[in-house]
Amino acid sequence: MKAQLLFAVIFFLTSSCQSDADQKAQDVTVSEPTPLAFDRTKWLEKEGDRYLYRMEMLHDVVYNDTIRNLTKTELTALLGAPDRDIDGHLYYDIERKGIGSWTMHLTSMVVKIKNDSLIEWIKIHE
Repeated sequence: MKAQLLFAVIFFLTSSCQSDADQKAQDVTVSEPTPLAFDRTKWLEKEGDRYLYRMEMLHDVVYNDTIRNLTKTELTALLGAPDRDIDGHLYYDIERKGIGSWTMHLTSMVVKIKNDSLIEWIKIHE
C-alpha cells in the first residue's frame, strides 16, 4: 500500500512537470508586432481611442536619426499634435489596454524638447 501511494505521488509530480520548451510550445501568447516603417497616414489612423499602427512603427520613430534632428514644429507637423504636452515633454499614446475607460496599461512615446525647440531625447514609457 505504501509503495503504491509513493508510486502515485512520484508519478503525479513527474507527469505534471514540464520543461520550459514544452511550456512555451503550449503557451498561447500574442506575438510581438511586426515592425513597420514610419508612414504618417498610418501613424495618425485611429479607431475610436485606439491607434491602429503606432505600436508597429514605434521602433522606427524612436530610433530614426532624421526624426531626432527635427524641431518641435517640424515634429508636430510630421507626427501630428501630441496627446499631451507637459513642461517640454510631448506624449504620444501608442497603445492603451484597459477595461472600458479605465486604463490598465499605457505605452507612450515621450519626446523631450530643449529650450531651443530641438529634440533632446525620445523614449518609450510604459
